[in-house]
Amino acid sequence: MVRGAFALGTIYLASQWWRAHDNNELPMTTGLLVSAVGGLGIWFWTFSQRPTRPTRSAALVTAAMLILMVPALPRLRPMLTEPEYAIESTGKQIEALIHAESRVFGNFAHALTASTRLRAQQLFKVRYGKGQLRESFVELGTTHLLFDCDDKSPIPHVFAGSGLPLEEIDRYYIQGTQIRLFRLRGIDSPRSPFEQSLEALRRGEIDDAEALLTRCLEQHPTSAAAWHQLAGIALRRGNGERAYKCLVEAVVHDPTRVHAHRDAAQLLAQNGHASQALAHLRTALAVTPGDPDLASQVAGIDVSRGKAHADSGGTR
Repeated sequence: MVRGAFALGTIYLASQWWRAHDNNELPMTTGLLVSAVGGLGIWFWTFSQRPTRPTRSAALVTAAMLILMVPALPRLRPMLTEPEYAIESTGKQIEALIHAESRVFGNFAHALTASTRLRAQQLFKVRYGKGQLRESFVELGTTHLLFDCDDKSPIPHVFAGSGLPLEEIDRYYIQGTQIRLFRLRGIDSPRSPFEQSLEALRRGEIDDAEALLTRCLEQHPTSAAAWHQLAGIALRRGNGERAYKCLVEAVVHDPTRVHAHRDAAQLLAQNGHASQALAHLRTALAVTPGDPDLASQVAGIDVSRGKAHADSGGTR
């Protein structure tokens, strides 16, 4: 009976570990891995008291389960070698943008809200049947989503089709993975100053948006998204110098903010500062290696520099 209990417990822990790995629930993954290995060790020790066929069976089962865990090891490695794993800093950036009472759902929700006041919701609490998605989120009081998805992802269309249109609040990059923060527009909930500023911008109320962003920065001076939005307002007003200063603030507080580096590079290139523009683009490419848009932007600046060099007769 004891062996059977250890066997069932270990299998359960391993299955939960794999589920957590699939859902990118990183802190849970580590805990379950430790539990699973501990359970395997006790199980193996129990069987080893009778060094006959059970010992061989236990060894085979242990090896099989460890082999099943191998695909997840590359994902686990950065957590072990880089303790912060960019999770905490990204979580703080998110906390600055949405209301403290927000409830966040998604495969990165637990990891990114662990060091904040925000509350994450379990994936298994949502019903995905026809017509049940909206009902589930209304019952849970979910206000925001955090998913790893690019611009081609069907996630926004799926939610819109379920009566829950999404509003993108911001996006982040962790270990080359793009994570997007959405607000559920079909559910009423308090809006932060930053979210109110986005609404004001959609209505064309630039002065109100700027005042709200300033208020956001008074509360969260390191909010890269707020600085980035202020840069956009400065550009609308034709103040390129102010826009660049705001973009620099954005990338100082979040060096992985690829779209801020891209905007800064475009602004610099337009004003003849090709070398500085390339520096921003190369920093962005280090965050998202192989990004075709960034590579194309780099190539365009290189071509422009080559033409300028040729026109000057090969002299600097």
